[in-house]
Amino acid sequence: MGRTANLAFRWVTGIRGVTDVTTTFRIARIGVVRELDLDGLPGDARSLQMAFVAAAVGRGRRVGEGAIVYRPSASALRPVSSREAASFAAQLLPLRRVRRRLRTERLRPGGRRFSEDTFGAAGDLERLGTAEHFFGWALEEFRPFLHGRVLEVGAGMGTITRRLVELDPELSIVALEPAANVFGDLASFAALTPRVTAARQTLAEYLDGNGERFDAVVYLNVLEHVEDDATELQLAAAAMRPGGSLLVFGPALEWLYSELDYKAGHYRRYSLGRLRRLAEEVGFEVLSLRYFDVVGVLPYFVVYRLLRRPAISGSTMWGYDRLLVPVSRWLQRAVPRPPLGKNVVLVARAGDPGPGPGPAGR
Repeated sequence: MGRTANLAFRWVTGIRGVTDVTTTFRIARIGVVRELDLDGLPGDARSLQMAFVAAAVGRGRRVGEGAIVYRPSASALRPVSSREAASFAAQLLPLRRVRRRLRTERLRPGGRRFSEDTFGAAGDLERLGTAEHFFGWALEEFRPFLHGRVLEVGAGMGTITRRLVELDPELSIVALEPAANVFGDLASFAALTPRVTAARQTLAEYLDGNGERFDAVVYLNVLEHVEDDATELQLAAAAMRPGGSLLVFGPALEWLYSELDYKAGHYRRYSLGRLRRLAEEVGFEVLSLRYFDVVGVLPYFVVYRLLRRPAISGSTMWGYDRLLVPVSRWLQRAVPRPPLGKNVVLVARAGDPGPGPGPAGR
């Protein structure tokens, strides 16, 4: 009966990976409990346990399971009554609606709220670091504009920082990363690399105490993490020397926004029009703006929108980087400005810096 009940729960609600939804043994972070509408949960024990799982998953929380070792009971267990079975079945469709409603509210633009102190997809970031072909291709777009003193905003674990160091022995880099759970790797690399300085700060915090100006400011898969991206680009302009380069690479096409984007802390995915307006309103001269990786659109849509995979697997990353990226790269040589792409790439030139804006955070 237990296996049948859990199979029905997973099939009706669409919540995968839970094998004992009615268990009364639970451990939850206090933050999970505080964000749930406890008064709205059912009163009976079995329905309460199911509703707790459905509401937590709908809000983007992860559910893990551990084995319980049962000891023989002192007395026989009371069998499940037909009324309890009917109550269980009656809860399934409402829980499906609850999960869908909470998920929709969370993923819509107004429902995206993230902390800059913790990066929510550190494991995915590490797997992305193995994408040699993809990031090598992306940096080729920026290579002619990388020289002198470079500021990398949102450097994460230092994956791109390492590539920048290898790209040109004349580059010196300031790498900023505010998230504590990934900054350690970046700081360790900087400690061993004289040409790299790492700081656990946002760009606003860095500029508050430093008046240095840079030849290029790089946002590689970072600007989408900034809630107020317009103010962030004002800060980038204030951090540049006249004629300096703004280099932005990020996710494209809002209709591709998925659980993976939410887990990574993305406030948005960009269109060419939006990114152009942002840059030009700040005073940048757009030199190049186009979609990137047209072949990656369909796999991303299938795996992360339709199948709703919440994380990047190592095998998926390996296959994509070694099989699809070369094809996409070849296609983009034939069609340099494709009508769509999984990513967007911007190169813009700074004018004379104006007065610095107020603080903004990642």
